[in-house]
Amino acid sequence: MKKLLFGILFCVSGMLVARGEGVRFLDNVAWKQVVKEAREAGKMVFVDCYTSWCGPCKVLSSKIFPLKEVGDYYNSRFVNVKYDMEKPEGRVLDKLYPGTVTCYPTLLVIDPVTGNIIHKWTGVKQADELIGEAKKALSNRGIVAMDERFREGERDFDFIREYVNTLSQASDRRERVTEVLDIYFKETNAWDDILKQETWEMVFPYLWDISCDYVREVFARYSSLKQLPFVDKKELDRKLIYCIQNSIDHLLEMEFEAGTFTPLKPNPKLYERLEKYSGVFSLHLSYPGMRVCLNLYEYLIGEEWQKAYETIMFANEFGMGRVLLRHEINAKLYMAQYSGDQELTRKIFEDLRQQQGEKGPYMAHIAFVQNCLGDKKGAAESMRKYNELELERLKRIGPQRKHRNR
Repeated sequence: MKKLLFGILFCVSGMLVARGEGVRFLDNVAWKQVVKEAREAGKMVFVDCYTSWCGPCKVLSSKIFPLKEVGDYYNSRFVNVKYDMEKPEGRVLDKLYPGTVTCYPTLLVIDPVTGNIIHKWTGVKQADELIGEAKKALSNRGIVAMDERFREGERDFDFIREYVNTLSQASDRRERVTEVLDIYFKETNAWDDILKQETWEMVFPYLWDISCDYVREVFARYSSLKQLPFVDKKELDRKLIYCIQNSIDHLLEMEFEAGTFTPLKPNPKLYERLEKYSGVFSLHLSYPGMRVCLNLYEYLIGEEWQKAYETIMFANEFGMGRVLLRHEINAKLYMAQYSGDQELTRKIFEDLRQQQGEKGPYMAHIAFVQNCLGDKKGAAESMRKYNELELERLKRIGPQRKHRNR
């Protein structure tokens, strides 16, 4: 029995020691206390913003933070604190730095003297990556310091490459990547470098938006890029097709406010670019779907309602309905609102009833069209069903989460 107890105690003590080797966190402690302790210790503050339901947060907590090498680095250089952002202490931090935490986990390095955020990144990192982010923060390479260096005119390639990578790690700064790359290429006139491996590897992950000059240059050099040994041809096509489809989504974006659609905004410049760049893939399987979306936009802008409706029907008949996705519903509701064609609006009403049936979110669509037809009583009944079904759905899935995890 003594041997058994000794063995149990030995195992437990070993577990405690192993646990103690990792990052030592203050847990949901008042922020004023954290700042006071960090100032007295002459250290920066490292903050882990998490929630109890966030899977990636649990991976960090159970797999990465307990590692000895991570603990050795962070414990010697930071006062480490973790906040459940749905608890009172976490909500206090959210108010102090509004808009900073938009997904989980979010990791911050904060100067306790100035209160400024020095560095920010999101998502799960391996031990060496986690230590690497900390090193950036402590060596004037955190996101805030890099912002300042860029504003002051630093355009060295190695700096730009690290800067865009750092921006991409912060979920709320990713759109800034495209702006930085455009400025870099315009000011350095380094367009031909896109055909060089190190520049291509910097640019390739950020082929998002054809309105960017550097993306247009990639399309212009498409044939040359396909000949280069370091370029994956299939991945290049996949990226550029995604880029086109993403821009088509923007072209067909319809704003819906206060129960009505605002008129679709003409964007001839973007439309012309899409016509040009989608033509690069005229022999690709994705091209017919791209063409359908562009035709739909053209007919909606031109108020050629019957042609717009026939385009949607054509896409569905030939198995291309999936490329329209949410645009089909929005386009039909938009036509019902603006066409003034009662016969067409009744067709749309029947389409919605046949395609969607009396399901939760779709009842609101049906009610919208009923209002366009002047059937106020029917619209009110459809909305009653919608609210009833939505209440049932919310009860099934529980409270909605405000943020997402990575």
